[in-house]
Amino acid sequence: MKIGIDARNLIHNLTGIGRYVLEMCRELADTGNEIFLYFPEKPISDLPSLSKATFRISSHAGSLRRMVWAQTTLPQQAVRDQIDVFWGPAHRLPFNLDPHIPRVVTIHDVVWR
Repeated sequence: MKIGIDARNLIHNLTGIGRYVLEMCRELADTGNEIFLYFPEKPISDLPSLSKATFRISSHAGSLRRMVWAQTTLPQQAVRDQIDVFWGPAHRLPFNLDPHIPRVVTIHDVVWR
């Protein structure tokens, strides 16, 4: 299965959600899935444990540019890569993702609610 993943949580030093995304991607790749990681900018580390994944790195550094990337470039790349499913691992999905692409979102907590 071709799985597209919003990988913006892997850009900076890994925190809880970043570590979760990294380990889930590694497991998904190790079980035979084809992983496409979408980055708004180059990650600061090499992420060697994800050597089986395909990286799509854009040049949208900064919070405002990342929001634009998520609604424009990322959906276009997902369509071009013909992914089977898109995963938003940190409570967000692109609004403009092709409606034919199934999507999964992880919401880690609702403490804000």
